[in-house]
Amino acid sequence: MKFNLVAVLLSLFALGLSHQDTSADDKSHGIQLVSPKDKTFVLNGAALSSILNNDDLEDRHLVIISIAGPFRQGKSFLLNFFIRYLNAQYKKHDASNWLGGDGPLEGFKWRSGQKRETTGIWVWSDFFTHDYEDGRKVAIILMDTQGVFDHQTSTQDNILIFALSIMSSSVQCYNLMQNIKEDNLQHLRLFSEYGRISLNHTSEKSFQKLLFIVRDWPFAHETGYGWNGTKTVENIMKITEDQSDENTALRKQLRQSFNEIDGFLMPSPGEIATKSGSFTGDLNEIDPNFKTYVKILVEELLSPEKLIVKKIGGQELTIQDWVRYLQSSMEMFKGDQLPKPKDMFQMTLEASQKKLFSDSLANYVKKMTKALNRSEQPQSDGDFIATHQMAKDETFEEFDKVPKFGDETSISVLHGEIEKAIEKKSNHFVKENDMKHAAHNKNITEYNRLLANQIEYRVRDKFLKEFELKPELTTFVARFHLAKFGALQEFDHKMMGASENAQGLRNRLERHLSELEHALSEAIIHKLAKVAKDAKDAQDAQQNAINAQIESNATGEHPNPVALLTILLKLGCLFITSIVC
Repeated sequence: MKFNLVAVLLSLFALGLSHQDTSADDKSHGIQLVSPKDKTFVLNGAALSSILNNDDLEDRHLVIISIAGPFRQGKSFLLNFFIRYLNAQYKKHDASNWLGGDGPLEGFKWRSGQKRETTGIWVWSDFFTHDYEDGRKVAIILMDTQGVFDHQTSTQDNILIFALSIMSSSVQCYNLMQNIKEDNLQHLRLFSEYGRISLNHTSEKSFQKLLFIVRDWPFAHETGYGWNGTKTVENIMKITEDQSDENTALRKQLRQSFNEIDGFLMPSPGEIATKSGSFTGDLNEIDPNFKTYVKILVEELLSPEKLIVKKIGGQELTIQDWVRYLQSSMEMFKGDQLPKPKDMFQMTLEASQKKLFSDSLANYVKKMTKALNRSEQPQSDGDFIATHQMAKDETFEEFDKVPKFGDETSISVLHGEIEKAIEKKSNHFVKENDMKHAAHNKNITEYNRLLANQIEYRVRDKFLKEFELKPELTTFVARFHLAKFGALQEFDHKMMGASENAQGLRNRLERHLSELEHALSEAIIHKLAKVAKDAKDAQDAQQNAINAQIESNATGEHPNPVALLTILLKLGCLFITSIVC
């Protein structure tokens, strides 16, 4: 069968959004992520788009709980208990009595009987979120899968569904009825092979938690129910001398592929739930013993302290990482043949290294942005180089601490690619710092220009007013010269930036004040000359008067004593005036 990955070839538009029981009021519902189409399976582009555009998921790491297993064994029914708990714990924030109350069990659609209800892969539309006190943020996604190994679905289709479920989840629930049989383990064989190959390249196991959930467990008189199932699984997974080489290898590979393998044994939900065709999920009609153990199971998986974040190669995934990984996984199943384990390993390696690459680059950008925004002032060239080197060193220190998927050669190549990307990204910050320099210099220049203008205006205003008030002219020039010197000192003290950058404005201030000094000096000389001329004119007038008096006396008349005294006084005044002027 050929797998046509229309959605991965990219447009997240066109396929439409399948859902269960969606209503106009946006009631919570199932979203079909992988759907059957023309005898194949495709990713639902609209579903991916709705998930990626969910603001509640942004920058959160994902907890993906998936359930898979043979068809018609109550997977969707069980997941609805998960939904009930998640609503109480993460929506209402009160899970003290989450399983109490009346009414039907709501969530994913399910039915009793032989006909399948779920096709493809579905996720619940509510993404439950939790913020830890240490700052970590997670979102919980529930995934429901089509029952496998029925009489209609091909082996390749079954493997595709099971593969996507295991590869996409952080906790894979393997839902079985009454027992764990050898063929149930064989269904995991392909994926254990991926795990075995991965061990040749990394210390990280391929998958995280595998939980066998055995429904209607018939041997409770020997083992009891609940987490006693882990011991049951250990016994089944035990390697013995009587096993065939194939079964021994399978068990080794399963242990090497999963970080953790557990088991949980469940009682029956009761005759009404299992045999009545009219059962609607009313909690009052479910066997109390079943409710006791489903409560234990759900709380152990989904309480905040028990959540397991999805990882690839030791790296926790965000929603963007998870969708890319899902797309790559679907891409591997294109064609008529199942993908080879080595191809799957290569895909996982690439997905892991792409994430580490993007995370490292984002880490460098975050550090540089924080350092450069710490002050409104731009950094000098030397400080910028030091900041860049520190951010780069800290980024690679964190890179070295992260578990990596791949051998030393591939990790070394990745290190070099990250370093090149960081150096290229640093050019962006160089430009940003240069722009800040330009803006800063413009502001400094404007400040210095206003400062020079204010100082010049103050000196000009003061001495022009003083000049109009007829100051002591002999000291006026000396006082102005001192004021000009003080103005230049004030500019040097208050200016901003490097002195060489403000030298032009300082020179202009000095030139303007010198021009004013010259103009005032010219005005003072003119004023002094006028005063001298006026004094001389007065002196000449007095002299003419005296001469006229002397001439009149020369006609023979005796000098009048009073007139003579007046002449002498005037001569004395003229003498004194000449000395002063």
